[in-house]
Amino acid sequence: MFDIYNDAFLHHFGFVAFEKEEFKFMSKDMLQIINPKFLKILYLDNEPVAFILALPNLNKILKKLKNGKLFPFGILQFLFMKSSIDEVRVINVAVKQKYQHLGLGAVLYYAIFEEMKRHQYKIGQLSWVAEDNQAMIKAIEQLGATKENTYSVYQKAL
Repeated sequence: MFDIYNDAFLHHFGFVAFEKEEFKFMSKDMLQIINPKFLKILYLDNEPVAFILALPNLNKILKKLKNGKLFPFGILQFLFMKSSIDEVRVINVAVKQKYQHLGLGAVLYYAIFEEMKRHQYKIGQLSWVAEDNQAMIKAIEQLGATKENTYSVYQKAL
């Protein structure tokens, strides 16, 4: 996943590649909340070329906690409400540049959509789709998604 991610976003505005140790550290933390069924990796000729990662949208619960704190009593409230999460948030889709013309992102989105249905999730939220990435926007629209927000990044020489 490290190689896929760094290759996929190499030419994106503002992208800074992960160092191996940094990626491992972040991945270790994520393992505590990842459902393996919501991590899909695509292989072509035994080479991993793309992945998608989705997580339950824990923000829906965390924002209900008093002052956003889990301890000392928020953890009980969190565990009680955890089963009420009905939304999944796709936090990353990465396709190696060499394969970006094949529509693999759409394949991955569909795989997550099917997984959501199997797990009774009602809402899927897609994030971090660059507003100039017309191929991904088209794929997302073909799945029936609607755009709710656009976040823009601007650059200005100082």
